[in-house]
Amino acid sequence: MRLNIYREHQLADTYNYVELTILTKTSDEGVYDGQYTLAVYDHAADTDKDGKTVELTGKVSCGAE
Repeated sequence: MRLNIYREHQLADTYNYVELTILTKTSDEGVYDGQYTLAVYDHAADTDKDGKTVELTGKVSCGAE
């Protein structure tokens, strides 16, 4: 399963965005294990003005019936 959520906010010539990507594979019937990546860019917090995002990653697991 792949889920990608992206939200962008633009004001004048500046923008901010958040992107969440979840990648999983079925390990057993109805059980999904994988990884997530959360990328955040906040123009106001970008004091270096380098345009780099802050990225957080980790493991994710969920189930379905």
